[in-house]
Formats: sequence, C-alpha cells, structure tokens
Amino acid sequence: MITSRYNLACAALVATVIAGCGGHERSLEGLRVMTVGREYAELLSPPAGSVRGTILLFHKGGWAAEGPAAVRGWGWRALTSTYRNGRAGLADVVATFDYAEQRYGASPICAYGESSGGYWALVLAVRRSRLRCVVAAAAPTDLPAWPSEVRDRPTRAFVTRTLSAVFGQGRAALARASPVRLWRPRMPARLFLLYADDDPLVPAAQGASMERRAHGSVLFRLPAGRLPWVHSLPGSGVDGVDGRVLAHDYEVIQRALERLGAADPGGPAT
Repeated sequence: MITSRYNLACAALVATVIAGCGGHERSLEGLRVMTVGREYAELLSPPAGSVRGTILLFHKGGWAAEGPAAVRGWGWRALTSTYRNGRAGLADVVATFDYAEQRYGASPICAYGESSGGYWALVLAVRRSRLRCVVAAAAPTDLPAWPSEVRDRPTRAFVTRTLSAVFGQGRAALARASPVRLWRPRMPARLFLLYADDDPLVPAAQGASMERRAHGSVLFRLPAGRLPWVHSLPGSGVDGVDGRVLAHDYEVIQRALERLGAADPGGPAT
C-alpha cells in the first residue's frame, strides 16, 4: 500500500518536472563558470586531444557532478545550464544551444536532460534542427495522456494542476506543448529515451509514446533496483533502477555517440 509519506514525496517531485535547476556545487578540475543568456552555466571540456562535439546538459532540480565528468570521459565537452521555471525555460535552453552553435561551429551538438530537462531537450530538437541527438531520461512527452498514466491518485491530481498552471487548461493546450505532438516525420535528431519501469511520476508509457512517434528512436526500459535515479524515492519502495542495466544502456548510447561525433580538432576546446 502506498503510504502518505510516499504521496507527499511524489507530489513534491512533480514540481521538479516543470521547474528549473537548484543549487550549484562543483569541484571538477578544469570547470569554467559563465553566463549564457540570463542563466548560470558551466563548461567542462576534455583535458586533451580532439573533441567530438558538445553535449548540452539540462537537469531536473539540483546538480549531478558525475554527469559532466562522464560526458568529458566520452570525449565530448559538457555545457550545463540552468533554465527558468515554467514556459520561460524554453528561451533559456534555446539560448544555450545558440551559444554552443555560434562558438563551436559545425561540430555536433547533442542534449541530455532529466525529467523537465529531458522535456526541454526534446522541445529543443523541434526548435533547432541542427541538434544531432537527445538523451531524455524520465521526460514527459505526451502531456494530455500523462496524468491518466500515473498510478497514485494524489500525484495524478497534482500533475494535472501543475500542467494547467504552466501550459493552460484543456487537452488542446497540453497537446500544443507536447513533444509527441510537435514531432514531425524526418526530423534529424536521434532520440535515446530512458525510463524506469516503476517510475512513480513519469511512467514508461511516456517514453513508449515518443518512441512510436519518432522514427529511429531507441527506448531503454530500466527495471527496479537499488541505484538512485531521476525520480527515486528512498524509503518509499521506489528506490531506483538496476545499475547493471543502466550501465549497459549508457554503453550503447556512448557507442552511438562515438559514431555520431566526428573528431573536431579545429574547434576551440573551451
């Protein structure tokens, strides 16, 4: 049975799905702090050698230092940026892409996002056709369908209220803001979609809808496990995903990025 503590935790997590990022604490060597547009940003480049391209990182609430470090280990520079709450966040993620495109020229640009960050990464692919790929983790994709797919009733009601506050009331307003509805045939971005089988907030059905819509996309389903993940709720029975499965899936994504990201010896490292 779902406890009241679980319900409250789930409701609190909904705010991170449409909200911007939280505090910033970093201790990575070679990190460059900057402002892109009106938002805080951080740049981490490979220490030496050719750079395959740039991956934009859009997180849910809070920062995860291992993300940029992993991207650098793959040979890509990582540009992490905050974004404002609600619909204003779109202008911020677009500004981050435009900065990378202007600075790094023709080298490949991809985007990684968790929860609301994954949502904005998918919308960015619609707005900017030169975005080569998106890795979306637990991202809402079909907003009209989302509330009905949430198992827990209080969380479902909270999702409905939050969507109405951000995007407006009615299915038509939500459809206009949904990556699934915005996606058109032959859009160039390659999509890698990661969803936990028992995610209490953004069910895997959201990923399946996007996979059906975007030809050539890849959906990774993550069974339950002990590794904390995007919408983990420690102590609630929803503790995370299977770390071995997730590691394998990221190896698949890394190999795909290696094929996508031709070396860019001429571009600036930072």
